[in-house]
Amino acid sequence: MVHIIDGKVHPGHKDNVGKDGSYTRQPTVFRGVIEAGGEFEPEAGRYHLYVSPACGWSHRVMLLRALKKLESIISVSIIHPKRHDDGGWHFQSDVNEDGVLAEVPDPVYPECLPDPVYGAARLHEVYTTSHPSYTGNVTVPVLFDTKTKRIVSNESEVIMRNLNTAFDSLGDGTVASFYPAELQKEIDEVNEVVYSGLSNAVYRAGFAKSQELYETECKTVFATLGDLEKRLGVSRYLVGDTVTEADLRLFVTLVRFDPVYYGHFKCNIRRIAWYPNLSNYLRDVYQLPGVADTVFMQHYVAHYYWSHESINPKRRIPKGGIPNHLLPHDRNRFAAKATKVLGASDAALHAGAKKGEFVRPDSKFRNWISASGESDFPAEAGRYHLYIANNCPWCHRVVLGRSMHGLEDVISMDTLRYRRDPELGWVFDPSVEGCGPDTAAGGLKAIRELYEREGSAEKSVPVLFDKKTQKIVSNESSEIIRMMGTEFGALAKNKINLYPQHLHAEIDSLNAWIYQEINNGAYKAGFASTQEAYDKAYDVFFNALDKLEFLLRDRPFLTGETVTEADVRLFPTIIRFDYCYYTRFWLNKKMVRECPHLQAWLERMWALDGVAAGTNLVHVKNGYFGRTGNNIVPLGPDLGEDWGFRVASQDALRLQ
Repeated sequence: MVHIIDGKVHPGHKDNVGKDGSYTRQPTVFRGVIEAGGEFEPEAGRYHLYVSPACGWSHRVMLLRALKKLESIISVSIIHPKRHDDGGWHFQSDVNEDGVLAEVPDPVYPECLPDPVYGAARLHEVYTTSHPSYTGNVTVPVLFDTKTKRIVSNESEVIMRNLNTAFDSLGDGTVASFYPAELQKEIDEVNEVVYSGLSNAVYRAGFAKSQELYETECKTVFATLGDLEKRLGVSRYLVGDTVTEADLRLFVTLVRFDPVYYGHFKCNIRRIAWYPNLSNYLRDVYQLPGVADTVFMQHYVAHYYWSHESINPKRRIPKGGIPNHLLPHDRNRFAAKATKVLGASDAALHAGAKKGEFVRPDSKFRNWISASGESDFPAEAGRYHLYIANNCPWCHRVVLGRSMHGLEDVISMDTLRYRRDPELGWVFDPSVEGCGPDTAAGGLKAIRELYEREGSAEKSVPVLFDKKTQKIVSNESSEIIRMMGTEFGALAKNKINLYPQHLHAEIDSLNAWIYQEINNGAYKAGFASTQEAYDKAYDVFFNALDKLEFLLRDRPFLTGETVTEADVRLFPTIIRFDYCYYTRFWLNKKMVRECPHLQAWLERMWALDGVAAGTNLVHVKNGYFGRTGNNIVPLGPDLGEDWGFRVASQDALRLQ
């Protein structure tokens, strides 16, 4: 770090250590406001940001720029993370900090490029060129006016407020304020708590010059984290159910805590990962559209451990400690509670339908089979019967549960035709290969007849049917597959536990996320009735697919070394994707085969006992393509043996 006095550069911070050894952050100098009719008018292309992703104060500004969709309005320069004591923040250029010819861009930090405004080598040159008599620290972020060649502001809070509202008439126009007038008082109060008790307190702990000061500040940090943990136990975000500026300010500290502050600043009483509410909240905010693109974890670790030589004299940069923020979170529980008051399924149905979004209705039959015999439906061999259609992914997961557990001799099954009749819905058609007649309920012609017997207008599959009482037990696939594992275990041929006790919470969390964004997410794109709804579903789906790819980078299955129910519930969507969803649902950004970790997972799943036997790709492909538009079933894709397992030939995947 360097500072400037009357335009002359000096090493180190400007008077940042008190007489008692405490660290004091110096106030910033430039606090200009962008406003119509003011000194700095809002104009597209006029302003430029200098930021270091490593710096939390820069990061909060990067978040506002991304979330307000101002990338085309305000340009940005990313500064190199390794800051020198004698030169301060520097740009990547063809001459490095030691005067040696360097690569542009840096292969380690390719996002770091030369200064486009002055061609400066170091940030302090931007300060002194634009303000020759400047006195103060050389800090980031900097909001720069390229028209007047002056610094507008180097105070992150002021820049955030500028980006929040000043460019609304020029930007996307659809993003709400992160500092709404009605919440400003509460946001300000929360901001002060977060700043003084956490965001700045970690620095006071890290740079303390005495054991006593360090312990005092460290205790302040964890007292504040404890209070925030409680606050986030009763609301999804810091100020109610809406993301505000307060959340962005907290996020930049939380996302750095475990990889940096825990070790480097010795704030190591607890990791964020050990706080249930804070850790889930961190993942929730990280997974908001646009947020992950502002996170440069490599910069964080390199900057702090290399730049702070007084704390880390040997400048060793640790290799590990990077959390996985793509794991599912539980924060949707707050939204679920709010919706439930309105009547969950009806509220979602009406709201989604108005926006052109596809909304799957709830299943109505939700009885439970009990291994203990305590319910009306005790687990018995030969008593229960499944009705399925192989092309339906919800049926597929149930068929997989039956085959993987080895319940073929315990639960009988009939297969309906893969193409629904326009009037009757799912029908029995023994003339089609792989399909058959009804063998359990008296020779039904269509599954809707089974529902009509019970006064229901439903006509969905799968259906778990009790042959003894001639009643529908369940038509909810997630509960049917769960019962196969938990209630039929003693009768199963294969003793496989897909829902182990110690993984219940993780599996349930994965299931909820995968259903919303992957399994049903594909249908939201494919059956969207407006372009806007399709575009939204498309983005959500591929963001989720990227999360899966990241999650599976270091593990064979979703929760670790063994397959679980979460893998089984994901499999039907992934196996269908390249064959069907890529084309049929217009989800054509990339194929699963282009995701190496997800592809490897798919091959591992295929090799498991019961998976291939429980999968009928012939019915899958014909079901999706044979009843839409011109009813043509495409020849491709020619995936062949690249998948790592032999699939049916393309000709076989078309039924005449």
